[in-house]
Amino acid sequence: MEEWKVTQEGLTQLVPLLRETQSPTSDQQAVQRAFTELSKHPDYLEYLLYVFVELKGEPLPSRAASGVLLRKSMKNIPVSERTKELIRKKLLLCLDDSNQLIRSTCASITTTFISYFGFANWPSLLFDLNQLTSHPSQNVLLGTFETLLLLCEDHSQALDSEELGRPLNQLIPKFLAAFKSPSDQIRKYALSSVYQFITFSPNALNINMHLYIEGLLSLHNDPSVEVRKEVCRGLVVITEVKTEHLERFMMDVVLYMIQTMQHPDEQLALEATEFWSAIASTNICEDYVSEVLPKLLPLLLDRMIYLDDDIALMTCDDDDSMPDEAKDIKPFLYNSKHSTKDEEDDDGEVSEWNLRKSAALGLDRLSEVFEDKLLPHLLPLLQVRLSDANWKARESAVLVLGAIAYGCEGGLTPHLQALVPYLIALIGDKHPLVSSISCWTLGRHAPWLCQNPTLLDHTVTALLTKMLDRNKKAQEAACSAIATISEEARELMIQFMNPCIQTFLTAFTRYQAKNTFLLYDAITAFAEAVGPDLNRPDIVNALMPPILQRWSSYQDDDLHLLRILECLVSIATSLRAGFQPFALPIYQRCIRIIETVLITQDDNSHHAGADFLICSLDMICGMIDGLRAGSEGLLANSNLILLVLRILKDQNPPDVIQSCLAVIGDISKNCISYLRPHMNDILHCLTIHLSDPTYISVCNNASWAIGEISIRIPREEFLPHFPNIFKHLCELVNKEKLNKYLKENASITLGRIATALPSEMASVMPHYMQSWCAIVRNLRDPEGKESAIKGLCLVVGQNPAAASQFLPQIISVFVSFDGQRRPTPDRDQLKSMISQIMNGYKNQSPQHWDQLVSVFPQSTQEKIKSFI
Repeated sequence: MEEWKVTQEGLTQLVPLLRETQSPTSDQQAVQRAFTELSKHPDYLEYLLYVFVELKGEPLPSRAASGVLLRKSMKNIPVSERTKELIRKKLLLCLDDSNQLIRSTCASITTTFISYFGFANWPSLLFDLNQLTSHPSQNVLLGTFETLLLLCEDHSQALDSEELGRPLNQLIPKFLAAFKSPSDQIRKYALSSVYQFITFSPNALNINMHLYIEGLLSLHNDPSVEVRKEVCRGLVVITEVKTEHLERFMMDVVLYMIQTMQHPDEQLALEATEFWSAIASTNICEDYVSEVLPKLLPLLLDRMIYLDDDIALMTCDDDDSMPDEAKDIKPFLYNSKHSTKDEEDDDGEVSEWNLRKSAALGLDRLSEVFEDKLLPHLLPLLQVRLSDANWKARESAVLVLGAIAYGCEGGLTPHLQALVPYLIALIGDKHPLVSSISCWTLGRHAPWLCQNPTLLDHTVTALLTKMLDRNKKAQEAACSAIATISEEARELMIQFMNPCIQTFLTAFTRYQAKNTFLLYDAITAFAEAVGPDLNRPDIVNALMPPILQRWSSYQDDDLHLLRILECLVSIATSLRAGFQPFALPIYQRCIRIIETVLITQDDNSHHAGADFLICSLDMICGMIDGLRAGSEGLLANSNLILLVLRILKDQNPPDVIQSCLAVIGDISKNCISYLRPHMNDILHCLTIHLSDPTYISVCNNASWAIGEISIRIPREEFLPHFPNIFKHLCELVNKEKLNKYLKENASITLGRIATALPSEMASVMPHYMQSWCAIVRNLRDPEGKESAIKGLCLVVGQNPAAASQFLPQIISVFVSFDGQRRPTPDRDQLKSMISQIMNGYKNQSPQHWDQLVSVFPQSTQEKIKSFI
């Protein structure tokens, strides 16, 4: 390979531009355009590397800028083998640089190189770095350990791979030895490096776990606060995932965390406070925390008081006449209606994680462990704080009442009759933060409120009033609380229809951007709570225009569009036929967004625009589910199914796939004729996604859609796909360790297929009958259960002799049928089918029947008699 040589001409073009990037008077857009043009030069990366590594006389900012550009350019510019060789040969020389910024940039370039090209393209890197951990130069040691830390953060799995010879076997001992380094920075790097592997749990760490824990404990009083933060972080994660290794030291760790959470450095105190949530997730929490509760709880309460910095941050621009800045609006992460959400409850105050929130979460988690045992310690403290003249103390007491709402529910209940009116009054407190936390805490007590109609009325009225406060924080808290209470109260919210809708409409005219998004959430929760009762002409005519006005104001690629579409999904589902006047333009726009994203995917990656795909598909689902047979007009002459099939056949994220499958399921229920021309392709795709239970929601939706299709198309269309579908469903119902809801869904689908193909299902009974009966017997979903039992009846009717070997299990399913539910023709027919089968077996062999029935408990025998 020809050796690359620098030229003065090349440097003359690059170096002045690098200097310009640091000049406050330069036209940075012009500088950027010049760099774009320069990047087309075939030696551009080589020159960046040369300036970064070799031009030590160049001002530091220019050299650092050259390194940053080199790192970023590796993503966008083809990197030749010559350039890679130069990087391998030259880059690590910067580890000996006297400036920390250059060493850090070198480390960052190194891990970026590995991210793009892999360790195979730098085979000597780990060996070289391992050797450098014993270098006499302090600069080299600092640079080396920082580089190793970044590699551990970004490539933890690869570092334990057999392909690389398991380099962790050499690195872990190096890191542990570095715990004793005289340099606090190296100690920190080494601690943080090992931390990356605790959850991953490679063998190299497992065999050294005792040394790691001893090393952590030896540094518990390290003079460096940064080192002690890493000590706390390590102990917290070991407590969560490797509890058994730490148990013999646990009492010392508990006392250490109590001491450290009082440290004046807020970040160190935060790391220690995280410990209480961690230990609360273990089965040894009571053993080690019980005796320190009298000391711990007052400290947690102290840490729940607002710091002055928090208050200063939150009181800026709180008036609702001040527009929100972009930084105030959190990035929006869309949650599909067809996936399971697991979100942390949030007191809605400061968006960053902080000491106050950590203490509140720790108390929340401890209350779930100790339940009412906390109250003798907490109630006296709360009584003092609730009457404190200092509003910050009162506010923290209200936060405590919210934090322990679930864990201490039983013990708090006798006090809520007095506390809730107090909290309602605090909604009007002159301090916005007291008002806000009162809203949140009332939301946490929503289950109790729903059992107390008068106080629910007073709470909702107070919250609706507070939603129209001029303070943004008060608006935010009240809006979120209305959403929370709506989720819990469900149909109880119907009585508040008019005041809620009027408040929402007024809020539309008053809220700035951030709280408008929370308003969408509140409307979403309210619509889902009241359901079809939302479909009143006066309500629809008042609510829809402001929502649609905002819907039309966003561009198709605006992330804010996702928020309003999420709201419209719930409205469409609740309004049902009442959504028809608005459906077509929304449907057409969703189709356009899907088409645009798929074109973008062709140009970029398959993950581009995933949220837009999911949200648009969910919106279509909501309309089909709401309009039902009325959705036929939307689907006519539409290419939706072709788009859905394309997505299913491409390598799209699971969230996108599950939304596609939901679309197929909803269309199957409401407009099967639209799918019929593509049924072979559809069933083929569904079978593929049914075969892999790795992604539960994907497999679940595939199973559900297959069941809906099976009972709506001619048997000859379904029959060619039956063997593969049956095979995968049997695997699901027979698998011992599998998600409960996935097994139940698969059992319901088997029942529907049995309804469509009873003779085929009867011929293969031994493959599924025992497991199927066990699952169906315990199903709680009444409609799904009745559907499965109907399929069972048809299968047994096809071959009673073969089914007789499973008769005890079949009878157990039959007696689990709730004959007391409101009678319907379908339910009466099902009861008749069960009765006919039981009487058939009894009449065929009365003596055998009596013997069989006698082994059941008396209560079950009585249920059997009700069918005979």
